[in-house]
Amino acid sequence: MKRLNVFSGIVFCAVVFLTAWVPPALGEQAPAVSSKAAVSELDLYYQWLDMGEAAVPQVKKALESPNWRMRTHALLAVGKLGRREMIPRIIDILETDDHPAVKNCAVTALGDLTAAAAVPGLIALLKETPSPRKPIPDKRVIIQSLGKIGDARAAAPLYAMLKTAPEAMRGDIAAALVMIGDQTVSEWILAEKKPGAAYPFLQAAMILGELPVEKADDFVMPLLGDHRPQVQNAAAIALGKMRSEKSVPALIKQFNMADGQLRDNIAAALIAIDAPAAIRPLCDLLGHADSETAMTAARILSAMTVAGIDKKVFEMFQADAAVNAPAAYILGRKDYDGALPVLRDRLARETGPGQEQMAEALGLLNDAASVPLLLNVAARKSANGSAGAIWALGRMKVETAVPVLLDLLRKKDRRLMFPLIAALGDIGDPAAVKPLMNLYYGSNLQYQHQIALALARIGGPDVAAFIKDNMESGNDKRRRMAGFMLLKSTDAGLVPYAVSLLDDPDESIRKYAMGGLKNITGLDYESVAEWKAWADAALKQ
Repeated sequence: MKRLNVFSGIVFCAVVFLTAWVPPALGEQAPAVSSKAAVSELDLYYQWLDMGEAAVPQVKKALESPNWRMRTHALLAVGKLGRREMIPRIIDILETDDHPAVKNCAVTALGDLTAAAAVPGLIALLKETPSPRKPIPDKRVIIQSLGKIGDARAAAPLYAMLKTAPEAMRGDIAAALVMIGDQTVSEWILAEKKPGAAYPFLQAAMILGELPVEKADDFVMPLLGDHRPQVQNAAAIALGKMRSEKSVPALIKQFNMADGQLRDNIAAALIAIDAPAAIRPLCDLLGHADSETAMTAARILSAMTVAGIDKKVFEMFQADAAVNAPAAYILGRKDYDGALPVLRDRLARETGPGQEQMAEALGLLNDAASVPLLLNVAARKSANGSAGAIWALGRMKVETAVPVLLDLLRKKDRRLMFPLIAALGDIGDPAAVKPLMNLYYGSNLQYQHQIALALARIGGPDVAAFIKDNMESGNDKRRRMAGFMLLKSTDAGLVPYAVSLLDDPDESIRKYAMGGLKNITGLDYESVAEWKAWADAALKQ
């Protein structure tokens, strides 16, 4: 991950160079481009990061290199190594080096070093216009670095720029203002008098959500009705971050008209606000004709922590079987065991609505007395409620259910295959290993991933042998599935085999082996060499 991040920085500087490059001035030699040299310089950059402080003399020398690529790598290394004493030199390079890519990397380094001394100069560069004879750093790079530096002096010029910048740049400006963290920006937004259609409402909502001030929700609430979906979504997210109880009626109203991403964001906002005022209107939605609306309301209520939700929902559940599904969803997740008698009675009727959710609720309530009922529901010919009952038996790890589940597995009812495989893995009975293996070899990829996960959870000698057989099959797909099983395993008996796979020629298999070792041992080594050293030390004990 470390190398991915720094490589992204290098690529960004290079991309900006290609888009901002101007022809060399008369008499100036254009730099020769060598892919071999570029790779070598990149390797050297990583070496500097690995060397740390010992690399500083080399980096300082590289800053003076006639090779512009070497200068960019050195600048980025200075930033990543945290060499703040070199800030004056970087500012000098920014002012005097004529290469656009070098200027961009100088700005990036100043951001990484949170160089407050550079802020006036960076603000001045924001106002300049590039020309063939006077290249300047890319403005997006400047904006991002000002955000990293976090100096309040940049707030006013960035906010002014936000109001006139092209749409593609506004996200970077808003992110920088949030990083600076000056709530005065939010006050400026609220002080805007009748902002026109061109005003950046999307970014304003984002900023107010992150830097809330009094009455910020009054500005944001009307944006829920904006004609632009992205503004509506930003408003919902912002109101959730503000914990604005005042906005609950507006959010509920928009929730009734929304779908997709906006509905999800409103749901998340209502959960975050967690206000008593949301309970009654959400409970009213449990009986909505659209089942998705009813279940989304149930998911919101189940995630809220306001006292009394469970009792209110149970009253509705008792009075009206039409709300079986959303009510059972809530009551199970609220651990409301007072609902057990009604749940059992309605689940036993088979024909009522919400059979799956009521069966799941019994599993969530961990009700051992309901096991016989759940076994009967699991084996129903109609399969109405069967998937929920199977899930509940797996969650409760009911070992006596294994024969029933295996019998159902042999029937290969497509409606039940996924919950059956998962439940057998959850219960962890070795009796399920051979049937699952047979299904694995006789099925297509539709079930194999789920079976592999279930077998990994069960573990034991037969599963270990299964992993080895597939790993040594020579088939790439089977080898990767075995690697996935190893990754998910907690079987300590697989440690020696996982260690042996550290020498596998396939990098993905080596990664699976390291992941499996991490999962089994709880250790957090990152490289093959570290795991080998650990294994050597463990064997000596």
